[in-house]
Amino acid sequence: MHFNTDLLLLARESRGYSQTELAKRAGMTQETVSRYENNSLAVAEENARKLAGALNYPLEFFSQDARVYGAGITFETYFRKRTSVGSLHLRKVQAQMEVLRLRLDRLLRNIELESEFNFDAMDIDEYDGDVERIAGLLRAAWKLPPGPVKNLVGVIERAGGLVIHFGFGTPKIDAASQWVRGMPPLFFVNSSAPGDRQRLTLSHELGHVLMHRTMSANVEEEADRFASSFLMPAHDILPELRSRPRLTLDLLSNLKVRWRVSMQALVRRARDLGVITENEYRNLFIEFSRRGWRKHEPVEVQHEEPKLLAEVLTTVLKTSFADVGDLAKALLADEEDLRQQFPLGPTRLRVLSNKRNTGDSRG
Repeated sequence: MHFNTDLLLLARESRGYSQTELAKRAGMTQETVSRYENNSLAVAEENARKLAGALNYPLEFFSQDARVYGAGITFETYFRKRTSVGSLHLRKVQAQMEVLRLRLDRLLRNIELESEFNFDAMDIDEYDGDVERIAGLLRAAWKLPPGPVKNLVGVIERAGGLVIHFGFGTPKIDAASQWVRGMPPLFFVNSSAPGDRQRLTLSHELGHVLMHRTMSANVEEEADRFASSFLMPAHDILPELRSRPRLTLDLLSNLKVRWRVSMQALVRRARDLGVITENEYRNLFIEFSRRGWRKHEPVEVQHEEPKLLAEVLTTVLKTSFADVGDLAKALLADEEDLRQQFPLGPTRLRVLSNKRNTGDSRG
């Protein structure tokens, strides 16, 4: 059988195994595993089965002729993370996301998602770096009314993006996004993050997907500005930030309820728009720190639950597969893995076109 050694590396990293640990589990030497991954030694069928078993992946998973997008292709995947995240954990998380993307690719290849709006790249260089303008144009294209974005997840899903609540295994990674040709944009959001943080970081990733087809030194700062501009348009929020002589904690608390963003995000927006001085900005953050609000603010913002992927899964299970186990085989996945990765509970259906059985191959 054809054995894709890129997928061997991907599967090993998704389990968090070193070459030595995988070799021990599979009953072979570390050198053999290394030569397989370097594609300098053909994988014998018996060893292919041992490796698949040790990794708890179906043997058929490794026969896919699929391109793997890894950590080295930095312009394909954007992470919003703190620098203290270890490289080994980051590689494990990215491998898990890539495995999920491969499964989504198989799931969606024969499903035509109907979207109300579209994702159109808006390269920041073509707009002379004017992030506020890009955010305003997107709001107009997606026909958003003035004021707060009430359900950001719903807005992205109406445009055909897939939002996935993902277990990153650490609070230090907020989100990641990926837009691979032939697939909808994918947004992975830390399932354990507070609701206001999820909204801000999801908008940040939206900025990456739209504006950054190539990397530059300022992409994170640009995505931050996009997130603020998209969620808090200047002409809408300025009158509210200026509604009192001072930007008090009481006012910030009320604005947080209305705009569904953190008080810290509101303070940054007020500074960027010239409503408060740099000194006032620092003093407010000192007060946040004194009250312990830098990590845990008062006033909870409710999480926004993704629905589109659950609707797709419900549709294909109703129309093309006998059960979850049958779907897992078609997606070349272990059933337990599939249940952990995908929202497989009951949900409301939306109109989708299921052109033929998802298990069909592209050849």
